[in-house]
Amino acid sequence: MPQDMAALAENVKTTQQEIQNAAALSEEQSRRLQGELYKIKQTVNLVAGARPAGKKIKAVFLIHHIEAWDSLADIYEAMLAAEDFAPLAVSIRRRFPGEQNYGFENIIHQKLLELGIEHLRFSMEDSFEGLDILKALAPDIIFRQSQWDWDIPPGFHVEELRFARLCYVPYAVTAVADTRLLAKERDPATDSDFHRTAWKIFYATEDQKTRFKKHAVRYAQNMEIVGHPKVKRLIRLGREQEHWPIKQQISGRRFRLIWSPHHSVGKEWLRFGLFPAIYQDMLAWVKSDNSIEMVLSFHPAAISKITEAGGPLSSEEMAAFLQEWDSLPNTARHSAGNYAGLMQASDCMLTDGISFLAEYQFFTKPVIFLERADHLPFSPAGERIIAGTHPVKTVAEAKKLVHDFAAGCVDVKAQVQRDNTAWLAGEKLAAGTAAERILRSIRRGIREEERP
Repeated sequence: MPQDMAALAENVKTTQQEIQNAAALSEEQSRRLQGELYKIKQTVNLVAGARPAGKKIKAVFLIHHIEAWDSLADIYEAMLAAEDFAPLAVSIRRRFPGEQNYGFENIIHQKLLELGIEHLRFSMEDSFEGLDILKALAPDIIFRQSQWDWDIPPGFHVEELRFARLCYVPYAVTAVADTRLLAKERDPATDSDFHRTAWKIFYATEDQKTRFKKHAVRYAQNMEIVGHPKVKRLIRLGREQEHWPIKQQISGRRFRLIWSPHHSVGKEWLRFGLFPAIYQDMLAWVKSDNSIEMVLSFHPAAISKITEAGGPLSSEEMAAFLQEWDSLPNTARHSAGNYAGLMQASDCMLTDGISFLAEYQFFTKPVIFLERADHLPFSPAGERIIAGTHPVKTVAEAKKLVHDFAAGCVDVKAQVQRDNTAWLAGEKLAAGTAAERILRSIRRGIREEERP
């Protein structure tokens, strides 16, 4: 097999060199060479992926979305504690909607250090250098944090990672929006190249399998329902790390509200974001209402998307807003993940979507959903999630609800939230936690492949 791999690698290099010299070639010849390179890569990946697993199952976690690390953290920690796994975290660069260049790896690195996670850093400009190291590590499985190749440097795109078994735990606990309406042919939430290539996809609830069977080419053949590991982790971390960034006043504790704007502010994509339409109203509210404290927690892609070229706000307008926000005595901002403690310390959330509509329910506290009229329709799972929230159309309606809850109004959605939390955690599934179920599934899958 080493000789075969060496020969294939030499073919790749030769074909790549021919493509680099393709300026003088016809369009048809260039397409032919690209096709030949693709076929050779696929053969290399097939041979590499056929390696029998060693004594320990080597698992690499490619981390570009540190804010969503809670989706994978319990899996990583369970592997560290297991005798038959060897997990390794790797920080890589990223590019979120509205951004043109890759970056942010230094922030990811710092956050991983704060969490005490030993890791490699693939911060190099040429991501294919990182890919070479990744291949040298010879992982049995690779966890990548999302299906979106756009967000990730090309060296870690789907077609480059097929030499190992790809695993996926969605960064969101469930698909709230009906994303199949976004594409004429392929649902990006069930039938992307990543979904088609993945060895195992771990979802929270059975309705997701039904969705895959309807819309995915692989017909849920690579999917397992295990509950979502983020659910129990956020609840646990909330109790352990409760914190509120605004210093308590001598006069006593004020009502604590989290405001979380989504990034989908345009007329394309999910169409949930309302920040450009409401940010002045929100600023006026918190400036005039000394009875509340408000922490602003943007979606990680929100600021770059809102202020991109041609976006609804300029960078200067956003900077002016943030400067005024930060100057107030009853406001703060939160970013870069680690939000469970913030949720635990708060009293209520106001959001236009999407993930926090579900996740805040784990804490059994009121979720006020500021609903945009033209948003993408909800999925069946989304309808269940929305039943645990309080939809409103305007900031004025949201303000009235906040004051009602501050005055002691009982949240009538509390039991729905408890039911949703148990459902998403997979409490009626097989024994153990979602993370434990995932490790069992990986062990079982590799054993089956090793059988003669």
